Amino acid sequence: MNIALSGFGDDKNFCNILERNGYVISNVVSNETKCVITKENIDYIQFKSAKIKHAIVKKIPMLTAEEFLKKYKLK
Repeated sequence: MNIALSGFGDDKNFCNILERNGYVISNVVSNETKCVITKENIDYIQFKSAKIKHAIVKKIPMLTAEEFLKKYKLK
């Protein structure tokens, strides 16, 4: 599954968890992107990144890291 991350900067730990579980992390949001994972709840983010804006326009689901880990049962 192709996913994009927003707000994680250099958080290699979270990236490693995703990659270990077979997720492909993209630097851009495209039609192949299935989900955008944000560091915090989208409602509390004042500055919306380009990835978030593209996800909104393309109607791509956005989840916080916590929601994503829980939904897909990752550790």
